[in-house]
Amino acid sequence: MSSEIEKPPQTTGSQLQPLSTTLQASLDALRAWSEGELPKEAFAACASAWPEVREYFLEEWRLELSNPDRGVITGAIPVVGLHLAAANSDVAFVDVLLLGMHLETMDQDVLFGELLFDFGPALMAMMARNSPDAIAKLEKASMPTPEVEPECNALPLDALALLVDKGSYERARLDDLIRSIDVALRDEQFLPQLTVRREWIATVLANCGPGDLIELLRGWFAEMPESEAPFVRMISLEDIEESASEEREERVRMWYNLQTWDDVEKDAYESLRWMMEESEGEFEEDFVDEPMLAADPILGDDDGPTMPLVRIEPKVGRNDPCPCGSGKKYKKCCGAN
Repeated sequence: MSSEIEKPPQTTGSQLQPLSTTLQASLDALRAWSEGELPKEAFAACASAWPEVREYFLEEWRLELSNPDRGVITGAIPVVGLHLAAANSDVAFVDVLLLGMHLETMDQDVLFGELLFDFGPALMAMMARNSPDAIAKLEKASMPTPEVEPECNALPLDALALLVDKGSYERARLDDLIRSIDVALRDEQFLPQLTVRREWIATVLANCGPGDLIELLRGWFAEMPESEAPFVRMISLEDIEESASEEREERVRMWYNLQTWDDVEKDAYESLRWMMEESEGEFEEDFVDEPMLAADPILGDDDGPTMPLVRIEPKVGRNDPCPCGSGKKYKKCCGAN
């Protein structure tokens, strides 16, 4: 089995099977959408005809990722395609998500918005859960890679931890993978980022419980430089030890991405609405003229959400210096809130 990251099929418009007039109109409606109410009828038509339209979604992704002059996403195709692929357990989009880990920060922000970081693990896990080949890709992508940010390297590991909770991946296999990561991190090239990479792994284990790796994690925190010991940016040893004592049901209840998984699996359209509602805090400063969503914390009102689905141009990049003047990266400071 190959575990290489593969690009979406290199098709051209002429090679795609022609769609019916009605289905083509639905696809065009999604392609033209950028903000306001998501076209529900168009979404439903594409959802019910996924085998027919999937190559069009793949083609759209290929064009986005290969266009050096791209500026912003102007339609719903990329995010809708990911949700429809997840709802259909389509492993093709695992490759798209893993490819996104290797993109520059601005490309990630423009192409994915918050999708890759907030929903990536759940989507990866859903699409990979019945595919040994896709699981092998997640394992390989979890290994530390110099050109991939520590936060990105933790995404597929987080997906595998989700698969453990879903009974689709053995916990012993996850533990062995983390031990292999620990060995790889001792290479000289990773030493400048050793603490932060360990913190991201520890965060994953706090979510699913440290299990037999608790002593390994205690060793990581014991080796932390004294200058960084008074506070840990993302996770503390106390958090780890507390998660070790919790019942499994409590950990599952606390795990935000597990609820995301269930929502997407249950109803891809409603999960899109929910995701847009969750993004309200991200967008309210840039779109102050947009009407407020209904008070319902999950789905908004019956007419659909009014906030944009994807970020247009981020004011502050995830890796840019935080504007508060702390000297930290935005994602490690105000962006973490």
